[in-house]
Amino acid sequence: MADRVEALREGKDCMPELLEKEQKINSLRRQLSTEKTSNNSLKEDNNVLILELAMANEKLKNLQSKQNRKEEEE
Repeated sequence: MADRVEALREGKDCMPELLEKEQKINSLRRQLSTEKTSNNSLKEDNNVLILELAMANEKLKNLQSKQNRKEEEE
């Protein structure tokens, strides 16, 4: 930080450094935002799959119950 202050006092331009760092920060923020969106999408997909699995499991239980009753009747 002190070297930046000294550079400013001497009239040297340190803006390219700052702009480069700001661009890097903005790039990382965009990347993070994209990853968060992707993660949220994956969570939604997982929730749908969990619900579908629960429904399929319930159907299987019902079929097994029907099969068991049918076997008991025979």
